Amino acid sequence: KRCEADPSAKVQLNLNEAYEKATKKGGRYTPVAKRQDKPDAIAWLLKHYPELSVTSICSLIGTTKPTVIAIKEKTHRNIANIKPRNPVLLGLCSDSDLEEVLKI
Repeated sequence: KRCEADPSAKVQLNLNEAYEKATKKGGRYTPVAKRQDKPDAIAWLLKHYPELSVTSICSLIGTTKPTVIAIKEKTHRNIANIKPRNPVLLGLCSDSDLEEVLKI
């Protein structure tokens, strides 16, 4: 309304708390169909990049620390059926996210 009354005035954006909450990056949702692929992706990362920390794998794939540790120690309940597969090809993370984690 201020700018309608005075054409020389500049528009200022008012950010409110609802907007700030909506733009924050929250937890990542993984569809049910891709959830069984997470152990395969973890196994691939552990095989190809053993220097990665457990927390970086958790944040990249979106899984829990006990799952990563169980696969690393080969005590996972489904270890017989886990086949290492690339998480980028499975759609669990992007190529840029993987490269970013590998730089650290």
